[in-house]
Amino acid sequence: MKLSKWNRRDFISGTSLLLMRHTLAAQVVRTLPVADTAIPYGKRRELLARQCPPAALHKSLLPIDQYHPYPRLGDAAWQGLRPETRAALLGQGVAALNKPFQAEPATLFLEYKRNGNRSHYEAVRTANLNQLRDLTYAECIEGQGRFLDSIANGLWAISEQSFWGVPAHLYIQKQGLGLPDPKDPIVDLFAADTSAELASMVYLLGPALDTVSPMIRQRVFAECERRIFDPLISQNFMWMGLPNAKRRDDLAVFLDALQNTGSFYDMNAGEQQRNDDGSYDATLSGGYLAPATRSSKTTGAAGGAKRP
Repeated sequence: MKLSKWNRRDFISGTSLLLMRHTLAAQVVRTLPVADTAIPYGKRRELLARQCPPAALHKSLLPIDQYHPYPRLGDAAWQGLRPETRAALLGQGVAALNKPFQAEPATLFLEYKRNGNRSHYEAVRTANLNQLRDLTYAECIEGQGRFLDSIANGLWAISEQSFWGVPAHLYIQKQGLGLPDPKDPIVDLFAADTSAELASMVYLLGPALDTVSPMIRQRVFAECERRIFDPLISQNFMWMGLPNAKRRDDLAVFLDALQNTGSFYDMNAGEQQRNDDGSYDATLSGGYLAPATRSSKTTGAAGGAKRP
């Protein structure tokens, strides 16, 4: 019987594999010993604290008045964009001008727990952030203050939200899926993204927002601290990949170094920073936190903030 071309190929390859199997079986396979380089479970590694101690971090940080990663409102770079780019950004901002930001009701939030739908809520969240971004870029292009009221509305509306993350990630909170518990703030990818978005807009617009109200920027700073920085220090989230320890000394030392080296910007120079126990011992100087000695109640052996 004549074999087809396909069957010949199968026959040849199958024969080769069979011969190879017997050949390998006759060989003595030698491998290098496998060394387990993992740190024993529960042992404190403190990788960040050892590689980047507060003193080294302090030297690498710029004062807030020298930190300019992107051009701000009023910088010539915005006028240097191509005409078609400027027109497109301005047009998107005009389309968003005076448009109300969408509400995020409890029933919309509950859809994920009730029927598994997460796209409806996330579409509203994304639309609000996109609208705020369009307004911000348009104001940076035009620079006449026409978009500031709408921007303030967006920043305030998002600051008023119970949760900056998404319903599908509420399994992280103690109450589980459903509605967010404001007493148990958690940090997921979307909450961190929202804080970065708002912080970037505040950075770009700067003091121009104060013409609407000085409370706009202060509110954004306060919400980012309450929703993001405080939970990152005080909780051990599952995505951190850390043992079930109550303290995370690496991150605590890192953020404490940021705070004590003048990197947590605050609006009012001369105001004081609240400690975990409610006390105040770090004063603000020149618009950012000046170094200060932490109280013994909040200072750990490595100089980091001691959290429960």
